[in-house]
Amino acid sequence: MAYILNILPIEDDELMSSYFRRLAQANGFDNPLLFMQAFIWPDVVMDTKQNRTIRDDGFNMLRNFNKCFGDKASAIDFFINTSLYPGIRPVISNADMLILYAFRDNTDDINIIPRRYVQELKYCHVCAKNEIINKGFTWFKRSHNMPGVNVCYKHNCYLNVAGDEQKKDIYYSVSAMETEYAEFAHQMLVSAIDCSNKQTVNALKNRITELGYHIPTGGYAQFCSDTINGKLDDFMPKNTEYILKTNKTSITNNETCETMLKLLFILFRTPDTFQKYIELAETTNNTIPITVGEFSTFVLAYEDEEIDASTGFYSGLKISQKNGKIKVSWDKGEDASKYAVYAAYCGKEFASKPVKTTKSTSATFKKINGKKIDFSKNLKIYVTAYDASGKKIGNTVSAHFAGKNNKKYKNPKAVKLTTTALTIEVGKSAKVKASVKMESGKKKALDDAHGAKLRYKTTNEKIATVDKNGKVTGVAAGTCEVYVYSRNGLAKKCTVTVK
Repeated sequence: MAYILNILPIEDDELMSSYFRRLAQANGFDNPLLFMQAFIWPDVVMDTKQNRTIRDDGFNMLRNFNKCFGDKASAIDFFINTSLYPGIRPVISNADMLILYAFRDNTDDINIIPRRYVQELKYCHVCAKNEIINKGFTWFKRSHNMPGVNVCYKHNCYLNVAGDEQKKDIYYSVSAMETEYAEFAHQMLVSAIDCSNKQTVNALKNRITELGYHIPTGGYAQFCSDTINGKLDDFMPKNTEYILKTNKTSITNNETCETMLKLLFILFRTPDTFQKYIELAETTNNTIPITVGEFSTFVLAYEDEEIDASTGFYSGLKISQKNGKIKVSWDKGEDASKYAVYAAYCGKEFASKPVKTTKSTSATFKKINGKKIDFSKNLKIYVTAYDASGKKIGNTVSAHFAGKNNKKYKNPKAVKLTTTALTIEVGKSAKVKASVKMESGKKKALDDAHGAKLRYKTTNEKIATVDKNGKVTGVAAGTCEVYVYSRNGLAKKCTVTVK
């Protein structure tokens, strides 16, 4: 075996095929296929007429791995660290798919790989630009190439496809759903949940049943009708209802894998929540001891994300509960002349009709859906602002809070920032450090199913972006604001200047 020159280290979140492309270039090969033939599959002639499967190619690679990289190298560790397998394991069902997702790439020149397995290779131009500046080269990331991911979870911009012309207006209309799903897919890779496709199917069944859909009598169809068709039609693949009805146990293509991952996303929101359902199913004989009234589902919480703070109206909300009434107040929106207040119980959808409309910056109400408010439950509120012509300006965040008679949960009473101003350079990052002060007492805070403990929003993504952890990245010179919201809608802002 010839010695491989200039082996470069695997970079952060790097895809296996990306590593071999860089390794081939380091060894003087412009064509990665010829490098793979010379070093990784030396015993096999790469004949395009061969009827070989990806599984054969994959295990040939693993079998020859130690010969190329030394006895101390671990083929399994290499595979895990450079493939999509850790993130998709819960939804795949056989070894063929295990190798399939290790080798997904835009490999048009490798005709021996069946076309149904070839995927477009995606990248973030902001990541690439920063990497070239800092390291002198860039690489393709696993998180960018997870099934169904179209945006960069770090920079909240659309991904480009390798070989295509770079997209213009990559920040245009990136929805909260796409960004949250990209983050979810990344966290699935990081979490590496150890469970089988069968366990996942059971978890999906339990969660959908818990939402009130009786599966044996058409619950899947009704679930799709109520929560996916129309509301999530552009987000979910067309085969969603079919996949649910057939209790898919054999994942045969990328679309099916995408569907399963997105179902986990809308039903569980975070890998940690999904993990809890897997663990509960193992210890409670498939019964989940959580009531819908106490647990805001992501399908419904995502309704809140759809109406999250939008351009033009970033106000926080202040909510008080007294004498059987709820009072909510907010800051005046620029050019706003009228407001509509929407309220619902957590785990329920917002009604299309507001509970109150007003021209002032506060409103008081005592009924939801025509009935007196039950203050023992958890509730949620958001406000929409309109200009004088009746045109919608934007929405506040959705504020989730515990009713004053709730025996389990308490609410935040303040958001604190360590600084109210940041100055950064284009391409550089800094963090908005924030904390939440809770009400006194032994009650606990609402969990992440009701939204993150802290949420961050930028008023101009073309100047600076902010991720879910408060990391602000400069995009272009200028000034904008980054708002930090508590779960119950309290807000503080930090002025960001990009030079």
